[in-house]
Amino acid sequence: MEKWSSLRTVKQKCLDQWNQGKIISLLLESDNLFAPEIFTPDSPYKVKIAGPKAADIRKDFEKSMSFTQKWMIQNEVKVEFTVVSTKLMGHQKVPVNAVFCDIYDFIDFIGMRHEFDSIKAELTNMPQCLIDFIRRRPQSYLKYRSDFFRIQMIVSYLLNHPMPKIYLRELPIPSVDTKFLENHKGIIGEVLDFVLPPDFVNKDESRSAGFAKRYGFKDKPERIRFRILDPMIRFPLINNDCPDITLDSQSFANLELDCKNVIVCENEVSFLALPNLPSCIGIFGSGYGFSSLKKADWLKKRKIVYWGDLDTHGFAILSEFRKAMAPCAVDSFFMDFNTLIKHKSFCVEEPKARNDELIMLTDEESLAYRALVDNKIGLELNLNHVRLEQELIPWNEVERELRKKISD
Repeated sequence: MEKWSSLRTVKQKCLDQWNQGKIISLLLESDNLFAPEIFTPDSPYKVKIAGPKAADIRKDFEKSMSFTQKWMIQNEVKVEFTVVSTKLMGHQKVPVNAVFCDIYDFIDFIGMRHEFDSIKAELTNMPQCLIDFIRRRPQSYLKYRSDFFRIQMIVSYLLNHPMPKIYLRELPIPSVDTKFLENHKGIIGEVLDFVLPPDFVNKDESRSAGFAKRYGFKDKPERIRFRILDPMIRFPLINNDCPDITLDSQSFANLELDCKNVIVCENEVSFLALPNLPSCIGIFGSGYGFSSLKKADWLKKRKIVYWGDLDTHGFAILSEFRKAMAPCAVDSFFMDFNTLIKHKSFCVEEPKARNDELIMLTDEESLAYRALVDNKIGLELNLNHVRLEQELIPWNEVERELRKKISD
């Protein structure tokens, strides 16, 4: 009996269907938005009532009949009954569906009359492109309904001013500020991707981190931080030896530093500790973002060494970095199976390990990556997944091997 539907559970089921957008979808089918009736006695809307089967009636006739009686005497919703036949108890009526012959019977049953009337008025005055989106994503509309007027204004602006080349702060739309855009990137991007013509969307950029560039806005300049590791390499207007410098990506791309070696280091402490090395600069990495370094064609003429944490994300970043810098070869440092085994006692838990197919790894790197994914070392250390962080490797060993790598 625990699985049988009460009036409360049927009402919750109806409310769930509302929240899932099923009624909005029905409202937007054909000409239903302007039709006087969506549900009719000839074409009612039904919601399943779970009730006793023949075995339940045989097992507990009294409870089964009590259940049916409760549905017979309630007056909140029309009920459709069916007949269940048993050898001992004969033919017994049981409820099978809650039946709604009028849309307002359903809406009033779940207490949504005001919301329904408001939504119907909103949709009546909405442009067709957004109607088409809501038809496919009714849940998104219900979730962000209070924001849809502002989203509609953003859509209208970008349809009339594609790829506008202004900062988001400059959008001439009342009540749409950068905070609203930042907090609603997901739904705004979902709508824009559906509504805008393909030429109005830069799909190389993501909806979140690359939101501004994806829809043709100016973005804040990407910054590249680097250290000159050879005192013989001079930088204009800076007199101190081996400076730590930050430039916007375009200025960095316009450089042509007199160096042969480049070390890209993902860990800031390790980056700051990089020793003086002949004809070498160090670049502080930026995770999965490589667009700023791709612009610097002069880098591709240098020997590039990448040093990331020895974990699944570190290898994923290395693989993506190699793709970005092609055709230039990118070597790695301390990202191999031997390093992992040698320093396994320093390994710690990797919270969210990846398991992607990484095609840009060498055989040695792939061996280490598969060991991390398969957690061969983690089983020994009683860890779900392991990672070897850069700063846990003894520095004297780092410096010695780094000098060998650069001299090679």
